[in-house]
Amino acid sequence: EAIELYLEPAPINLEPGALPAPVKLYARADQLDIVTDEISRLIEYKYNCNEQVASKLKAIMAEKQIAEHQGKRFDNDSKAQRLIRLLTRNRKDNGWWGWWKNSPDNSWATLHVLEALARAKQMGYSLKLDNDNLAGKITWDLENTTDISTRIRLLKMARLMGVTVDYKRFVAFMEAGKQISSFEMVQLMELRQLFRMACNTDTLKHFRRETLFGNVFYSFPAGSNSLVNNDVQNTLMVYNILKNDSVTSHDALQKMRNYLFEQRKSGCWRNTWESARVIETILPDVLTGKRSVVKPELRLSGDIEKKVVTFPFEMELQPGQKISIEKTGDAPVYLTTWQHYWNPEPQVRRNDFEITTRFQNEPDGLLTGGKVTKLIATVKIKKAAEFVMINIPIPAGCSYANKDMNRYNEAHREYYRNEVAIFCERLSVGEHTFEVELLPRYPGKYTLNPAKVELMYFPTFYSNNGLKSARIK
Repeated sequence: EAIELYLEPAPINLEPGALPAPVKLYARADQLDIVTDEISRLIEYKYNCNEQVASKLKAIMAEKQIAEHQGKRFDNDSKAQRLIRLLTRNRKDNGWWGWWKNSPDNSWATLHVLEALARAKQMGYSLKLDNDNLAGKITWDLENTTDISTRIRLLKMARLMGVTVDYKRFVAFMEAGKQISSFEMVQLMELRQLFRMACNTDTLKHFRRETLFGNVFYSFPAGSNSLVNNDVQNTLMVYNILKNDSVTSHDALQKMRNYLFEQRKSGCWRNTWESARVIETILPDVLTGKRSVVKPELRLSGDIEKKVVTFPFEMELQPGQKISIEKTGDAPVYLTTWQHYWNPEPQVRRNDFEITTRFQNEPDGLLTGGKVTKLIATVKIKKAAEFVMINIPIPAGCSYANKDMNRYNEAHREYYRNEVAIFCERLSVGEHTFEVELLPRYPGKYTLNPAKVELMYFPTFYSNNGLKSARIK
């Protein structure tokens, strides 16, 4: 487990607690170090829906931008080209992308992919997209959709792909709506800037908020905690607006960047979409925004006495040791602490979800070698959920008897040596079952690790069952 702390002058106290493993500490004072670390994490992310592939491509473009800025060699061209080919293959006949290759059309995923491909082309990669079908669909949907956010994404797509539309007419039509929300109003403000229309940013001050550390974010009334409408995404949107406003100060943007780093509490941002959006938004300013500050220092006291003036810094805190950490200097310090340990009895977790597993016709888990069986996961959804991932581990003595794809309610499946990952774009309230066909092969007693269900883009919302065992005779 890991936690990332944003260190300002107030001291913090750390102690390992009852866990036997040492606590590892890693402190950084350079924002570019953190961005680089996030880029690496994003590129190596395990799954590959279209959003995640596009996010990885954006991360590689950011990595290339950093290498060029520092005059260093860049070695990820082949990986970038591989991701470009994958996105091109996953494109639908109408020019759009879904969440996965065969998923329904998705406007935010399509815009995200087009942004990634446009950025790759801008940075010198060769790619060709047939835009005829896309242009026709954009034009049709612009005239027929009633959702303002979707129409705004369509206008951004049209601008990216050079599709000729009457931008000002659509902006004026949406602004004239009687029930426009704060979120939609600020989206339109961003759109006005993109199309070089007059834009008054005074209204934004009503949505300005501060954290306990004095960092700045933007939150809208009746806001949502959805993938595209939350405080982080809204702060990124306002950041772009204020950055393009001639009266915005360097310090105002710095406080917003500090808020974004403050939200990286678990050692990374919440999901691939959020990571890619933060990186592409702040990287140009992180690269060029160096200024003279009083260098930070850390003072460690307690069981370990130490003064830290060179970053990055790392050390271990042994079980039973306690320390207090205090910072001086202008710049913030970002401290990550983590422990690696084996949990022999993971606690069952239930909240808005529940998940259980069983073998078909084998309630005691006694399996017969060579006889196909089904591992059945039952997921109980108490509130309707979007973008759900279900991980179903399999016993080590079994192999897959069948690797079916895209069953009912499923957008995609990934079969790994140790587990099946199932992705569902939406799950309604009620019980849903997911089956994995297995072939028991090797006699013995095996552990069946806990199955897990989580919101892929908000992974703090998850549930799991407990450890089980399986025997093969």
